[in-house]
Amino acid sequence: MKKVIFVMFLFILWNSSVFAQLAQTETGLTVNVKILGINSESGMAVVQLVDEKNKTIAYKGYKPDNSGEITASFANLKPGRYAVRYFHDENENKKLDRNEQNFPVEGYGFSNNVGVFGPPKFEELLFNVSDNTNIKISTVYHF
Repeated sequence: MKKVIFVMFLFILWNSSVFAQLAQTETGLTVNVKILGINSESGMAVVQLVDEKNKTIAYKGYKPDNSGEITASFANLKPGRYAVRYFHDENENKKLDRNEQNFPVEGYGFSNNVGVFGPPKFEELLFNVSDNTNIKISTVYHF
């Protein structure tokens, strides 16, 4: 009798686990991106999420506040590899402005905090999402 109860318990536990995984897949996963070190409240912080094929999944703009931080959330994602690119469009002209030497004059950042000393390779930006994920990106300024 104890054996039967134990087997039933294992079946119920396994079944619950399968349904929980199915529910997570149906609703999708969430990636929260915390951008740190924004130096002004002007303009928009533009955050882009792309998949491993460099296809845009979502593109969002946020008004910075005096905290120097924003959090972007991307929901209903499938498990996989993703990358995030961000720039602080201070003058809201919808592009990352550069100086005569082609250095950015507005803040920017990438997932995995790569690209501080030049454009990173796309592979360096990718991170795995198999569960709800939180990442942090530090803003880079060259001026």
